[in-house]
Amino acid sequence: MQTAGDRFVDLSLRILTLVVGAVLLACLGLLLYRWSAPATPTPAITIVPVTPKSNRPATAAAPVNDSAPAPEVMMAPGKMFECVVNGRKLFSDRPCAEAAGAKK
Repeated sequence: MQTAGDRFVDLSLRILTLVVGAVLLACLGLLLYRWSAPATPTPAITIVPVTPKSNRPATAAAPVNDSAPAPEVMMAPGKMFECVVNGRKLFSDRPCAEAAGAKK
């Protein structure tokens, strides 16, 4: 003899089976549609023509300014500097004299 709880479990399993079957059929239908529909190629990257730098018109060189600030130190990916400043060990991509908080 089945109880109300058993009937509820049976009904839930049947509904779940129907939902899973419907989703599988929908996925199969979508897959068949994608295979049969002709694909329209769309470029993923827009190609823009660029003129080389050497084709630019020549410009006069800017006058050198002696009061200009020192050139910026760029990072060197292969170098790492270890600095000790006020008893603290710091690591930087710049030499110790230029590290943050370092004094000459």
